[in-house]
Amino acid sequence: IPAIISVVCLPKLGTSRCMELFLTGEPFTAAQAAQWGLLNAAVPATDLDAAVAGYVSNILKGGPEALAGAKQLVRRVPEMSMDQAFAWTATESARYFGSAEALEGMTAFAEKRQPGWAP
Repeated sequence: IPAIISVVCLPKLGTSRCMELFLTGEPFTAAQAAQWGLLNAAVPATDLDAAVAGYVSNILKGGPEALAGAKQLVRRVPEMSMDQAFAWTATESARYFGSAEALEGMTAFAEKRQPGWAP
């Protein structure tokens, strides 16, 4: 049985699709996996380096603390009630907007220059 992978697949694919895939063992393409939400994107092998470079370039534009906070948001908020999520995110938003990193980002934007963390 696909026991371990079910922990990842069931929340992303849902019961019906997992039932079909788990019972039939039918293979699927990378494009299907991307369409179903198992992957962010599927590109031909010849375009892989450019696709990765695009992701890396965009990620490097973000401040390191903000990137870490965004990852934490994605993991924590879905586990909270709406009231808890609004309360926690309001506190986090104020904390991040008041940080030295945010000041540098806003200053760099206003001065039309790259922030100190950007390559």
